Amino acid sequence: MRERIYAYLVDFIVEPDDGQYYAHCPGLGGVHESGETVEEALANAYDSFLSILEVRLERGDVLPEGPHLIALRTPPELPLEDIRPKLKERKGRRQVKTLLVPAPA
Repeated sequence: MRERIYAYLVDFIVEPDDGQYYAHCPGLGGVHESGETVEEALANAYDSFLSILEVRLERGDVLPEGPHLIALRTPPELPLEDIRPKLKERKGRRQVKTLLVPAPA
């Protein structure tokens, strides 16, 4: 039996791209989304990550882990700000956003 995963800490990279924003997840191939704002690109990438996660879990696949995709095998007790240091955001430049993504039950 596989160890339960409660959530994932996922890095998304968002950068300007031809008047829009492009977001991808370096820890999981297949997550490449865009949006008119940073928030929209990030939301689209988050939805894409969840879709890929659900399909892979249904198939019994294991997600890769590494510095950009960390599986939490115990329930997180601290807010995300305490788990990962805040990264500075610079308008119009590449940004790294770390999101806590609950694992599907």
